[in-house]
Amino acid sequence: MPTVWTQIVIDLSAFENSQYIAFRTIDADGYILYIDDVTVEEIQDIAPEPATITFPTNELVTLNNPLLRWAPSLNGEPTTGYKLYVSTTNPPPTAVALYEGVANSFQTSGLTAGTQYYWQVVPYNTHGDAIGASVWSFTTIADGYLAESFESVTFPPTGWDNPGNWSKSNSQYFDKHASASKLTTATASLLSTPMVTLTASSKLDFFAKTISDNNDQRIQLKYSTDEVNWTDIGAEISLASAGPWAPYSIDLSSLAGNDYYLAIAAYNIGTSGSVYLDHVIGPMITLFAPDPVTLNAPSDAAIDQSITPILSWTAAATGGVPTGYKIYLDENPNPTSLYANVAASPYTVSPALSYGTTYYWKVVAYNVTVHGAASATRSFTTRADPTLIPDFTETFTTFPPANWTRAQGLLEAAVTFSSSTSGWIADGFANAGTTGSAKVNIYGTSRKEWLISPPINLGNDAKDYRLIFDLALTAFGSTNVPNPTGTDDKFAVVISTDNGASWSSANTLQLWDNNSSTSVYNSISNTGENVVIDLSPYSGLVQIGFYGESTVDNANNDLFVDNVTVEEISSSTLSWYNLPWPDTATINESQNETIFTRCWENGVTDLPGAGTGIESWIGYSTDNSNPNTWTNWVVATYNQDVGNYDEYMADLGILQDLALGTYYYASRYRYLDGPFTYGGFSGGAWDGNTNVSGVLTVNEFTVTNFPYVESFETNNVDGTAIANYWIQEAVSGANNWTANNTETTFNRSPRTGSWNAFLKSSNNRWLFQGFTLVGGISYTFEMYARQDGPTATDASITVKYGGSPNAAAMTNDIVVQTGIINGDYQRLTAEFTPAADGNYYIGIDGNINGTPNYISIDDISLIVTPTTPVFAVSPGSKDFGIVKVGESST
Repeated sequence: MPTVWTQIVIDLSAFENSQYIAFRTIDADGYILYIDDVTVEEIQDIAPEPATITFPTNELVTLNNPLLRWAPSLNGEPTTGYKLYVSTTNPPPTAVALYEGVANSFQTSGLTAGTQYYWQVVPYNTHGDAIGASVWSFTTIADGYLAESFESVTFPPTGWDNPGNWSKSNSQYFDKHASASKLTTATASLLSTPMVTLTASSKLDFFAKTISDNNDQRIQLKYSTDEVNWTDIGAEISLASAGPWAPYSIDLSSLAGNDYYLAIAAYNIGTSGSVYLDHVIGPMITLFAPDPVTLNAPSDAAIDQSITPILSWTAAATGGVPTGYKIYLDENPNPTSLYANVAASPYTVSPALSYGTTYYWKVVAYNVTVHGAASATRSFTTRADPTLIPDFTETFTTFPPANWTRAQGLLEAAVTFSSSTSGWIADGFANAGTTGSAKVNIYGTSRKEWLISPPINLGNDAKDYRLIFDLALTAFGSTNVPNPTGTDDKFAVVISTDNGASWSSANTLQLWDNNSSTSVYNSISNTGENVVIDLSPYSGLVQIGFYGESTVDNANNDLFVDNVTVEEISSSTLSWYNLPWPDTATINESQNETIFTRCWENGVTDLPGAGTGIESWIGYSTDNSNPNTWTNWVVATYNQDVGNYDEYMADLGILQDLALGTYYYASRYRYLDGPFTYGGFSGGAWDGNTNVSGVLTVNEFTVTNFPYVESFETNNVDGTAIANYWIQEAVSGANNWTANNTETTFNRSPRTGSWNAFLKSSNNRWLFQGFTLVGGISYTFEMYARQDGPTATDASITVKYGGSPNAAAMTNDIVVQTGIINGDYQRLTAEFTPAADGNYYIGIDGNINGTPNYISIDDISLIVTPTTPVFAVSPGSKDFGIVKVGESST
């Protein structure tokens, strides 16, 4: 918000009829907002009236590059914008505006000291430019004259003295963003200027105010030759109660021909209050040599300094006022090399110095015409070269490691750092132990923690490198999986391409978050995972930062980094590799197919056993695309030597739980950590033309061998859904048919062997198994079932068959719905004859209500119905003689 009265114009042409207007303030940060002169008027089709001047007032002498301010006329029609013209000629040319827009202020820049400027503001609206806009002028203060607006970081400004303990204020200011302030007492508090040379035209101009609601605040100008004994000049100034900034001018002509210090004294005559002073302009500063500055940092003989150290010093309170400082710095005990010429302290050395070198430095203050004496000379020694040359690994045995730094700063387009000695700390990786890795606790609303490497020299593009490290995320203080509620949390790896001079989110190498990143933060392993990041696009001196962030108070997790490695990416590849066989294969979903691959490298594979440095995989994809885009790779194991070749193999199929369909496969190799290469069938490297991918077809699993028996004795896990390719479909309820090896209550003991299966109460669920059947052939189905209750209507079994593993396809009856009871297992059996050859599914539907607890089943079988009896009687006949009905015989 502006700090001066500003006219706000709002177009109401979009509204009609009766309307209410309300004024609302939002978050004024403790300040008071004022409104006045609210006017609603009809817009006329005419141009606006000329603007009025606000600052600098006409013909004012100002500090260089003033902020020009103006106000729209309180009369006439609203403005929609302003054109500003500035020039050293009167009137300023209007061919091109210096500024055009809606703001009623403009910050000048690049003006020349000691120059008169003319300026004109022309308001405009849709009906044209204002007529009769005034031309105003201001003059920038010449170099060497007293000119102060208290914008410097240090207070009091250079050459000023502050015996009255004034302070800098950023809340009240007339020009730019600062002023000098003093809470008054009855005793005068002085703020004194540098010594000035007075002439017959000398005066001191300034702006002052008080925000205190009383008329007791006073200002008195004084002068002195020694800053000890002071004499009043001019009348006492009484500041208006809580008044606006007001200009004051004190005539100094009576002191002409002398050099004096001037002081503004603030005091009260009754009630304490805050007095503010700004935009001080006065006589020429007396030109005599500045006294030597006092060096501050680095301390003398300091060691382990940065190669871009920050040099600082303090100007002398006595002597002439410096307008600049010359820094002499080199390796000589009496440095003579002018390293920099700067306007103020501090100075960051640039270009960078050499590592491990002792330097000497001194500062010479000067003003317009005179150089002062040099400061005392100090020395410092830069730290040993911390640059890391790949290959290297940081294991965090000590923490923080040498030359690694910690900082805080939000990851954004331009990161602003503050120093930190916490955040990242030492701990055991994944909370196993207490040392040996770097950890950051990611929680709360203000986590923005960096762990930054020393410089890393990636060379001149002659070699490619990669970053490798171990990463883990656990719940706070434990080895458990992380709390997943930290939706705002993130971890990033960022590279600085200018050796740490700047950091940006644009240079993020990899980001883990819970928003849109392909690397999901919550999915980071709690036991650890290995991360590999390609650094081949980068060269020269870089630094790498590991960054953890939390901005919302939710999850509390620990993130770990260990074994940070930067290593050269090997370019080594095998001389030959292929996919020799099979070129095609067909399996069902219960089978695996062994895929073979061979490779050759002179002096490696022609030795007995697996060649050193060789890694091999078999990959697969549903797309017949370049294998270098595939993501599914199975480690291939060494099989045998075949002549001078090494042969590797891997199984594809049920081990990968491949679904029905067609798959393409190829081999992949890496030699001595080099790039991946891919083998095709069968002459060598995959090229998609001559050497191509193999083809694997996975068909449905069906039983083709009879008799078929399922007693659940193999491949099952107790308490889980039954295995062996049984497909389940729920009609109602949420419980699976479950393999059982331990439960015996509620009639759940197996009929034979050690295993059976059961279905819990309040469920209706199908089991399907595939079979290849021959049309016109009779098959006999048999199974055993029981429940733990006595009522047959509470539990039943139905058996059907059809062409697909779902209830809707079960269109042919085998065993109609049959109620079962407790006691011994009940045998359910029937014959059926499919009409045609094909793959069929037999479905078993178990239906149990909420009264009993379980249905148990066991010993399911399917056989080809015998064409002859399965038993024989010998002899074929027997004469029992005469048998009387109802009587016993002996």
